[in-house]
Amino acid sequence: AFIIPQYTCSNHFEGPLTNEFFTIMFWPGKMRHLFRYPWLDLLNFILPIADSGDQSFIDFSHRMEDSLSLADRVRIGDQYLLSGLPRHQPAMDDMQFALQQLVRHHNLSIRSLAASTHLSERQFRRCYKETFGITPAGHRRLLRFLRVFGWLQQQKKASLMDATEKFSYTDPSHLYKDFKFFTGRAPKEYLEVDLGHKHLIWQACP
Repeated sequence: AFIIPQYTCSNHFEGPLTNEFFTIMFWPGKMRHLFRYPWLDLLNFILPIADSGDQSFIDFSHRMEDSLSLADRVRIGDQYLLSGLPRHQPAMDDMQFALQQLVRHHNLSIRSLAASTHLSERQFRRCYKETFGITPAGHRRLLRFLRVFGWLQQQKKASLMDATEKFSYTDPSHLYKDFKFFTGRAPKEYLEVDLGHKHLIWQACP
């Protein structure tokens, strides 16, 4: 049992074709309500639940592993998720609305996002980080990079300058720094890696 919070690239698991996966997927940041780990710290990283330090989460994974049928897994999963749901909070709804705005309009200023929730910039930054575990500026940076990364994978002949202009980066060095920060590699090195596998069992994409 493991957690895969956020990937900037395709991730592959190889193994016998008889492997089965029971997967629970969350909207960005929502896993935080059940598992209080800074999810951005797990970028491009798989965390075994046994190493999470959260005993209730570990017990839940053991119940899932010991279950005898798919129906049992669904029932156990429902019980665990429902028990961890936060009470309805207007502030959380406001932050979810802000996130949706950020996804749709990635060039929105933090001031505009704060105004959409009727909060001061200082209050908005604090509430956003408490809700999603990342600052709004950091989230905006990540979302823009994911758009760039997906576009570069599709446009095989596109240059770094093309991406710089299309996604409104200040200059190519700005985009280069984001590439190194999120992937740990230079753009050319990363995009030239052959990720193909003969047996593709499971793939996670942002």
